[in-house]
Amino acid sequence: MTLRGSGLPLSGPGRALIVLDDPRFHPLPNPGAGYHTSRVRDWHALLNAVRRAPPSTVVLVAPFQERSGTVDPQLYDLLIAAPLLPVVAAADLGESARASLRQIVAWGISEVLDIRLESRPEALERRLRVTHGRPLKRRIESGLSRFVSANALTLVRAAVEVACDGGLSSDLASVFGVNERTVGDWCTRAGVPPPRRLLAWARVLLGTALLEETRRSWVNVARCSGYVEANSLRRAIRTLVPEAMSDASGHRPEFTRAMSGFEADLRRHRERVRKAPGPRDSVRR
Repeated sequence: MTLRGSGLPLSGPGRALIVLDDPRFHPLPNPGAGYHTSRVRDWHALLNAVRRAPPSTVVLVAPFQERSGTVDPQLYDLLIAAPLLPVVAAADLGESARASLRQIVAWGISEVLDIRLESRPEALERRLRVTHGRPLKRRIESGLSRFVSANALTLVRAAVEVACDGGLSSDLASVFGVNERTVGDWCTRAGVPPPRRLLAWARVLLGTALLEETRRSWVNVARCSGYVEANSLRRAIRTLVPEAMSDASGHRPEFTRAMSGFEADLRRHRERVRKAPGPRDSVRR
């Protein structure tokens, strides 16, 4: 059995696109009904707009200064200010842009769009869609053991994307175009927690990463992580990573502790698969 993603975006009003207004973007098409687009006038307004934005928000900017063609240093400030928001750089990518592209990729840009070659609405939407959850995916993957299988990694990536978009376990199934029971079977065979627990881990990892941004309140982080109130997020962290909440009530639990707990849970499920008889399925998204 092979596992393939449908490639379809999750539905819902939570996906916002913030565009840094630029004359070079005026021919840029509307990406479609999947996004609510707003424009900001300058980098200062953009930084204010992203400071408490949910991680389902995508930011579109021109990475190069119009006159010199060099990388705009304010792009780096944006990536530091909003490390969990996908940032898409759109530019006319000629031969001269190669060195600059390497620089912004090293900074952590999520995607690069050639506005000359990808000017159709469906091309723009496809580029935006693949960035969802990418900053958190990268961070989680960098902390995972090399023994995590490709099958498990596929499921983890999908759960992170669903968490960033505020989805439910049913949305995790819709990523692959199957029912929830099938995803549960895949989780068992791939050595990862069941769908609901996997999604709970993704939300906790998202929440603890957002709490590193000190300008965000517990209430803001809880809502951005799919919880109605801050106490719900606290309970989720306490359930999955009790040691992370053992300090004073004002303490912000560390992402690294949550990541260690997640890795330990993956290891337990992986060991169960190794000890169980029978063939293993290949998983591909």
